[in-house]
Amino acid sequence: MWKFALRNLLSRPARSALSLLGLTVAIAGMVGLFSVARGLERTFDRSFKSIPGLIVMQAGAPIPLFSRLPKDWKSDLEKVPGVHVVAP
Repeated sequence: MWKFALRNLLSRPARSALSLLGLTVAIAGMVGLFSVARGLERTFDRSFKSIPGLIVMQAGAPIPLFSRLPKDWKSDLEKVPGVHVVAP
């Protein structure tokens, strides 16, 4: 079985090399995409954790608008009708 497979691989070296190249490019692309996604996630986490105070976002807005408020307003904001989550 292994002898047959090896003979087929060696009988057409260009086909074997191109197949190996295709697999390598596909795997490298997936690894690259996952790395970029993880890097963006960490960047956003660091950015939002470094903002002092509360961040206010309007749900369903086409463009997320952010504003900063003092942390001591948290209890007052929780009482406002329509506010679902208040997190520092």
